[in-house]
Amino acid sequence: MDSSRTPGTNNSDSVSPATSVRTSLKSQQTTQNGASFRDVLRQSQDAVSSEPVTFSAHAQARLRSRNIQFTSDELTRLNTAVNKVAAKGGREALFLMKSAQGEQTGLLVSVKNRVVITAVDEKSLRENVFTNIDSAAIV
Repeated sequence: MDSSRTPGTNNSDSVSPATSVRTSLKSQQTTQNGASFRDVLRQSQDAVSSEPVTFSAHAQARLRSRNIQFTSDELTRLNTAVNKVAAKGGREALFLMKSAQGEQTGLLVSVKNRVVITAVDEKSLRENVFTNIDSAAIV
């Protein structure tokens, strides 16, 4: 037995099989076009977050019936908030927004699809229970 190699010690000139497997897996973490997984993921997230939030037909009907309107500044604030919730992994969220007139509005949003599902005015907010949400944000 070689006296320079002691069982159970770290010998810098030896490579364990686990190390060679990890090294080989790291080299395989690129896509067919040469981009790394991290780059593809980042591009995918950037593409989603650059899309503006849209309103479902149901949400549009609720907004009309409750006479709720948003300014471009309020829509920008909503988009920013949806991006923040998406970055934290939220999928279905309740956003509470205060308008320039001081009225509170609740928006139930599919963060993944970037779609407002429904809108609730201040009076109805107090009477409702919201289920199947995993996030909430005050905008």
